[in-house]
Amino acid sequence: DRLIEDALREKGKIADAKYTNSHLATTRSRRDAVVYKMHGDIEHPDQAVLTKDDYEKYTIEFAPFVNALSGDLVSKTFLFLGFSFTDPNLDYILSRIRIYFKENQRQHYCIFKSCNFGEFETDAEYQHASTKQKLVISDLRRFNIKVLLVEEYAEIPAILQSIERAFSRRTVFI
Repeated sequence: DRLIEDALREKGKIADAKYTNSHLATTRSRRDAVVYKMHGDIEHPDQAVLTKDDYEKYTIEFAPFVNALSGDLVSKTFLFLGFSFTDPNLDYILSRIRIYFKENQRQHYCIFKSCNFGEFETDAEYQHASTKQKLVISDLRRFNIKVLLVEEYAEIPAILQSIERAFSRRTVFI
């Protein structure tokens, strides 16, 4: 899908989408954000990573992509939004970084919506989802990813605005 690129464009931002190895060699002028599309783009379904074979060959066929993303994960702070952390390719990349850098991993962040009892039909379903979420959060600590839990998705824009204001205060020189 193109949801991220469309949302950035609506806000007057320029997205530099990377979904093939060759895209890594170019930089879109005046870009505001790099969007890594690890498994391809809707406009090029023939190049998409879909099958188990595709996933298994990923680190070989997309080695430059893996290296570029790894480099950014080492040198930049990421905020993961709307990401489940179930992708085996990202798990591989994060695992390599953790092994190489041990306690010197860069701090990253993600936002999850906390499990709400009212969203489940039974207590058992809620307990299962809540336990699973706690385990995912614990696992992400291994990769130096801090999780912020929100009660509602509607909280996220205010959080992002707060981050933007804090970032602007530190990076604008007058």
